Amino acid sequence: MSATLFFGFRQHASSFDDAYITYRYARNIAMGRGFVYNVGEPVLGTTTPLYTLLLAGFSLIWSDLPLLSHSIGVLAWMLCVPIIYGIGQVERCKAVGIVAAAFIALNTLFLNTLGMETTLYVLLALSTFYLYLKDQATWAALCAGLTFLVRWDGILVVGVFLFAEMLKRKDTFLRASLVCACIIVPWLVYSYVTLGSIFPNSFFAKVGQGWNQGVGGAEIGSFGRGLLLLANSAYVENHLFILFPIFAVLGVFSVFRNRVQWWPLLLWTVTYLGGYIALGVLRFGWYYTPLAPAFVLLTAEGIETVTKSVSLRLVWSTRRAVFTTVFCVLCLVPNVDWLVESQRTEMGIHCS
Repeated sequence: MSATLFFGFRQHASSFDDAYITYRYARNIAMGRGFVYNVGEPVLGTTTPLYTLLLAGFSLIWSDLPLLSHSIGVLAWMLCVPIIYGIGQVERCKAVGIVAAAFIALNTLFLNTLGMETTLYVLLALSTFYLYLKDQATWAALCAGLTFLVRWDGILVVGVFLFAEMLKRKDTFLRASLVCACIIVPWLVYSYVTLGSIFPNSFFAKVGQGWNQGVGGAEIGSFGRGLLLLANSAYVENHLFILFPIFAVLGVFSVFRNRVQWWPLLLWTVTYLGGYIALGVLRFGWYYTPLAPAFVLLTAEGIETVTKSVSLRLVWSTRRAVFTTVFCVLCLVPNVDWLVESQRTEMGIHCS
């Protein structure tokens, strides 16, 4: 986690246009002008109402909103590390948890979205599934509901969690559903009555661009195409990144064979990916970060699978830990390389 803090706080505060839309809403709320972008025009223009309220509250003691948001993002990223560890080791295999946590702690996707609500969104989603695994249905429902309030597509977290809870324990399903409803419904009612819509305007704008290539979508590109470009960029940056998909594919086979308990996290990731591709959402970088937790867990599972296979053929007593460490380091090298290069490029931009 210290590495996360080191790289996170070396990064300059976000300059994303979307972040500054939220900052303006937060500033107006803090100044008593209401939940508006322009005074007298009640329109839902931010995709993250809860994060907006969070910034508005903390801005009363820390007025620099970009730096405040950046710091919240770093802390949320840091907290994702122990949560992903907890999810990974639920099958009584600490190696999977440790490796996955290391991959999250040194992840460029998280670094490049600091200043927005993304890392908090991922933290709440991961907390939902971690608490589900710990049989804390009420707290998991609370996190799921808050995930939706942080970003509208958090409804997928709510849906997958409630589906998993229904299969697991029907006696707690209704209570969990009620908790989610008590968090989500009041906001939907307020949003519709006061702001005229339950969907943020940017949702329709970005989906519209994705379907209408003549109004900017062609220049930005679709979500699916962006995922391929991201993978290619990573490979060009460092060829060792090829190890990730190799281990992840092996991890998929292991997950199906062992029927891991953290399958709801995988289901959420699949529905998230499928939904964004189906809607034709544009390839903005912050939409890819939520895919990282499942991917690193599958990679860690694949490493553990290979390590078990190799260690069975040897008699060295410490062979398993050594092979796990070697494979983990080989995968961490390109991560650190990309982190350093991203910060070098970003610092060059700010210095020029």
